[in-house]
Amino acid sequence: MAYILGIKVLPNVPMEFVVPINAFVFAFLTCMLIMFIGKIRGFTSETLVLGGIAISFMFQSLLALLEYYASEETLQAIVFWLFGSLTKASLFKAQVVFVVLAIVSILLILKSWKITALRLGDEKAKSLGVNTERLRIEVLIYVSLLTSVAICFVGIIGFVGLVAPHMARMLIGEDQRFLIIGSVLCGGVILSAGAIVSKVIVPGAIFPVGIITSCSEFRFSCFWL
Repeated sequence: MAYILGIKVLPNVPMEFVVPINAFVFAFLTCMLIMFIGKIRGFTSETLVLGGIAISFMFQSLLALLEYYASEETLQAIVFWLFGSLTKASLFKAQVVFVVLAIVSILLILKSWKITALRLGDEKAKSLGVNTERLRIEVLIYVSLLTSVAICFVGIIGFVGLVAPHMARMLIGEDQRFLIIGSVLCGGVILSAGAIVSKVIVPGAIFPVGIITSCSEFRFSCFWL
């Protein structure tokens, strides 16, 4: 919408921040829509996954429609952004991501024992005095903020958010006091490794890191299966 139609979600925004702000707003709204579907149908893993898949296909269709009417130059810019790349990262953007990450991590750690109890099942968590529905909503909001902030600056970089928590869980265990920080560190290691590979795979060329992580996702899925 920003590249093709020139639409600004927020008015009077400098041009260099139009795409990041649009991306943040729509990524956050997408997460909220998935949460709304989960609240209506019950917060089960199947509901959230299927709802996410359905919304993903809907937005992919709308994106394809916009790309169909885009000029070649604009289409190239859109495709490159969708690949996910760290080439446009800056100190200011890194500071914004760090501040949001620090605040959200602290909020999650304060609720770590409740999240750990939720892993035991709804019935046991409720018996321990945990409001499971409210907790899920709060956690989904935090996750939506983290996802939206990351996507708005660098585009879509897959695999990191999928694998990092599982790696941390295998290394640390289920205690959320340590798993939350472990997931952050594992995600940073995976992204850094992908960034290094993207710069050395072909001398003199830098591949979008999203391509590298997507290839890694396929290999990991095959290994996991």
